[in-house]
Amino acid sequence: TLDRPEKDVKVESLRSLENTDIVSVEMLGSTESIEWRLEEDGLFLTPPGELPDVGFAFVFKIRLRNPTRLP
Repeated sequence: TLDRPEKDVKVESLRSLENTDIVSVEMLGSTESIEWRLEEDGLFLTPPGELPDVGFAFVFKIRLRNPTRLP
């Protein structure tokens, strides 16, 4: 996301995944754990309490068990 995430970020394009498809979620530049939940309308990512000091964008890295399963 380009804006500073103040609340959960919704990734609608990953709504067809199952919980077991997601291996891990992290925010680049942060050492804090990222809470996430998969709901019917998307994957919701809770940003860390302390955001990294980045110049232009906040990036979540989502590791999938089988990336070829994406729609």
